Amino acid sequence: MLNQVEEEKPFFGRKFFRIKLERFSEETSKEFLSQGFKEEGIKVEDQVIEEAVKLFDGIPGWLALFGRSYSYAVKHSHPIDIKVTLKEAAKEVSKDFTTFLKTSNSPTRYAEIILALSRLGNKGSLSEVRDVINSLFKENIENSRLNELLSTLVKYGFVIKISRGKYALPADLPTRIGLRHSAKIWIKKMR
Repeated sequence: MLNQVEEEKPFFGRKFFRIKLERFSEETSKEFLSQGFKEEGIKVEDQVIEEAVKLFDGIPGWLALFGRSYSYAVKHSHPIDIKVTLKEAAKEVSKDFTTFLKTSNSPTRYAEIILALSRLGNKGSLSEVRDVINSLFKENIENSRLNELLSTLVKYGFVIKISRGKYALPADLPTRIGLRHSAKIWIKKMR
């Protein structure tokens, strides 16, 4: 994330650690939202919490965003629409992925991989991803290069490695929507 840090900048030469916050289980997600709403003094129907848990797939940041947005809407008598939070979260993912593409050495390839996985029903093997890229974009990509690119996407959390040679887009809807949107825009821009 700290690309091209210059000597005179505060983070130059400092160690950094990657902190990965795992998805909450369904039960933990429900408890997280219920407790948050309780602290805010807001009564929320179980059906609303169930829908949020399903849409945001246990991602703490998305659950917190939903809780904040919902609480604000209730307290200020605004219309409540969970899809507004979904769009906001997808927009954040799209911005993050676009920033990643702008700073990477192979932005078009990364965008092609996301679109290939999307075309494959959000998951596929290395050879399936390669075949879709070769077919859709009329390009030939070698397995070794594709594996290298997929490893980078996994490292940044844009793709999940399911098993040896099998990859998937993250399960939560905002991330899938945001990644697809950013990848489509990038490919259109490059044509």
